[in-house]
Amino acid sequence: MMKNPKLIFKVNRGRDLHNVWQTCNEDSSWHDFSKYMPSKVIEICKDVEFKKVKGKIGGFYETIHNSGLIEIYLKAVEAGWRKIEKSYFDWLFKLTGKEFDISRCFVYPTVACRCPYFYDNDKKKNSFFLINFFSSVSGTLGTIAHELMHFHFFANYMGMVIEKIGREKAEDLKEALTVLLREGAVGLYWSVDQGYEPHKKLRSYITKQWKKKKDFDLLIDKCIKYIERKS
Repeated sequence: MMKNPKLIFKVNRGRDLHNVWQTCNEDSSWHDFSKYMPSKVIEICKDVEFKKVKGKIGGFYETIHNSGLIEIYLKAVEAGWRKIEKSYFDWLFKLTGKEFDISRCFVYPTVACRCPYFYDNDKKKNSFFLINFFSSVSGTLGTIAHELMHFHFFANYMGMVIEKIGREKAEDLKEALTVLLREGAVGLYWSVDQGYEPHKKLRSYITKQWKKKKDFDLLIDKCIKYIERKS
């Protein structure tokens, strides 16, 4: 029997504050998340070391952090996830033919709109990702499905894809493949994966090829060749 990873939903204020700081300071090649941050927070964080402004960031978000609403939101998300998790992992296994390789994953809420992740390729039990407190429960379940699909790709394909087309393009493919969430998983949580504008053409290609032949390994090979042609 396939054993699915255990998702552990926890509040981690330090990680949340650091994500706020990163969102204000780090550039993204796909989307500028800093434009959604309050101007006051940008003013506090921009071009200043995190340890020097951690207290100020915490002060700005103190009211919401102490309101109890984040904990209520997290419980609602967890309850929603427990209802669909088996169906989601069954869908993912059917999609790729491969089992999930990590034993557990932490899920942390953040007041920033940027939701980064860490995939633990070594111990397989310290992976985590962040979820946006201001998103709906349905939208957050879509985020969870999205990030777990990334982890599945890391475990089974990332190394091989990097060898063939390099890390940057492998990251593009990893992101674009989440368009396949629209092919079945979306019916579990009713939130459509939108993707990023730079991946629009690749996502369209993936959708067309998947409709022709529902073979994930073959799809990966086709995508690699497509990316090589476009480079």
